[in-house]
Amino acid sequence: KEMWRGALSASLVATVIAIVFFTFYLGAPGFLGSALASFVVLIFFSVSIAVGILSRNSDPISVMALALLSYFTKLLLIALFLIAVTRLSEPDSLDRTAFGVSALIISAAWLSGEVRAFFKLRLELPQPKSQSKDNAFWTIFGYMLSGLLIWGGIGWGLDQWLNTGFFLLAGLLLGMGSALYIVWLRFGRK
Repeated sequence: KEMWRGALSASLVATVIAIVFFTFYLGAPGFLGSALASFVVLIFFSVSIAVGILSRNSDPISVMALALLSYFTKLLLIALFLIAVTRLSEPDSLDRTAFGVSALIISAAWLSGEVRAFFKLRLELPQPKSQSKDNAFWTIFGYMLSGLLIWGGIGWGLDQWLNTGFFLLAGLLLGMGSALYIVWLRFGRK
């Protein structure tokens, strides 16, 4: 619950800033785009925290299965939601660029708040037993590749949906940065 509070406080600040900025800059369509982005992002990440809280006493295999199931269910629901928004709303009534930029800003704020709260809690993660260098290489390679593919894919999807050209680059940079951070958490802190 502390991680949820830490993440929520950071993302609410980002939400207010995004809504005020896009409302001032674009008017009602900017407001609707930012407000919808904040709703989608806050629900998306809150479900992840709720799954973690509900499964905290379960065995690791069940936790992983539940986390993957909830993640892919959320992705499918968001994809269907975005398709519905695209088809049922005019670009003049809901600014899609405001939606995309707000979603990225609020997501980054949520993740930074969650990381900050995690470090304040000083939770210990079980470190893997010593691995062979080949195993470590393939693990690091997998983190890097998956970070690039997932976040680059999200950026590409936003570019296609919003008819822009910069979200792919932002997604690739975010994917590489998050992958490097995960590698550091897993192998660099000894």
